[in-house]
Amino acid sequence: MNRPAQVPPLASQGCSEQKQAARAAERLSQLIACKTVSIESGGERKEFERMQLLLSEFYPQIFKSMDLVRIKELTLVLRWQGLNQGRPPIVLMAHQDVVEASGSWKYPPFAGVIEDGCVWGRGAIDDKGCLCALLEAVESLLTEGFVPERDIYLVMSHNEEPMGDGAAEVTNWLREQGIEPVMVLDEGGAVVDKVLPGVRGLTAMIGTGEKGYLNVRFKAASRGGHASTPPKSSPLGRLASLINHIEKKPPFPARLNPVIRDLFRRMAPQMSGLLKFVFGNLWLTAPILPRLLASMGGEARALVMTTCAFTMARGSGAPNVLPETAEVTANLRIAVHQSTQEVMDQLQLIAAKYDVECEKIYGHEPTAGGLLDSREAEILIEAIGKIYKNVNVAPYLMLAASDSHHFSSLARNVFKFTPFHLTSDLRGGIHGLDEKLPIDELERAIEFYKTLIRLVPSS
Repeated sequence: MNRPAQVPPLASQGCSEQKQAARAAERLSQLIACKTVSIESGGERKEFERMQLLLSEFYPQIFKSMDLVRIKELTLVLRWQGLNQGRPPIVLMAHQDVVEASGSWKYPPFAGVIEDGCVWGRGAIDDKGCLCALLEAVESLLTEGFVPERDIYLVMSHNEEPMGDGAAEVTNWLREQGIEPVMVLDEGGAVVDKVLPGVRGLTAMIGTGEKGYLNVRFKAASRGGHASTPPKSSPLGRLASLINHIEKKPPFPARLNPVIRDLFRRMAPQMSGLLKFVFGNLWLTAPILPRLLASMGGEARALVMTTCAFTMARGSGAPNVLPETAEVTANLRIAVHQSTQEVMDQLQLIAAKYDVECEKIYGHEPTAGGLLDSREAEILIEAIGKIYKNVNVAPYLMLAASDSHHFSSLARNVFKFTPFHLTSDLRGGIHGLDEKLPIDELERAIEFYKTLIRLVPSS
């Protein structure tokens, strides 16, 4: 039976490290118990205030020694002053808010139960696990008397999940202060197995860019009336035809961008047989590979093209009444070779064929990303290698959205990496049921952040 690849235990798992991990797990448990669902999604301000009070109690060195700036009242920015004031700072990010939890959970989603070697609950991975690990690492370094080579800003937004304005306002504030970070690190990729078909071992996926985001509403109208005498063309029928058209014949072009090319180049040596040939000889296979990946669907399609998912629908309020208007909402993730306007133009052409209106609700552009060829990328890779032994490293474009996309106009090196080994089971809990984080992964993440901060150069 094939078993998922495992990360070996930390070499320095002594008594003090075990105590630190147990203490961090207990603190993460209490942070999860603060129901910090985004206020835009129905959450309560008092839950954020309660969690921030806990943070100041858990990490007194951080909140006593660092300058604190509040953005939009609930987003926190902490400045850790470094030795070299003449050099641009780095930014380390995590967000405070979580999505709502519904369905049947093994343990209550906001209880923070510690069981089976894991901390269970909404936000354990996304993103309170990172928040806890980052602050544990910084508090530990401060206690040791460590001073970083350059300023480090800790940024903790309060409304990442609904794509709120916390992180955007942080970038505006930094710009007003004339601060341009040399490096930004936020959630995103992780250490995973089976990153591509046939790839052996674990791979640290580092997001260097991010697909764009677009919410679109499609509306169809009629005169309404009684359901006993339906018209030849109903609003819901026209919307169904439009949905079928887009799902069966997506209008979006599939292309390989430089980041995905580099991903394939790095992974090809880990493959064998035909797959090794296909991905290792892009000079020959590149013309057909985008179409092949697009036909596979799922993550393979998402790597090379814009995707469209229909997520919401509304019609009549009664089963025997024809709707005067019906609507469906779609969520699109925009490939880096397209823009939101280009995609809107494509959708509007299709909508017109079915007498349907097409309206943009919200959108932001993709960030193209870069290769892992900078000094800052080398430092990140070195830190990963010191904690996660014998892992492959590859760039990718983040398929979801994160706060860090706001920083793309401010910093050249914006990386998206969550320092956990996330199995498919653990990934399934993110925004899903039974989200949990193994305590040994929390410990490993603390060591990762400490290692990374120590590696930050003075020049």
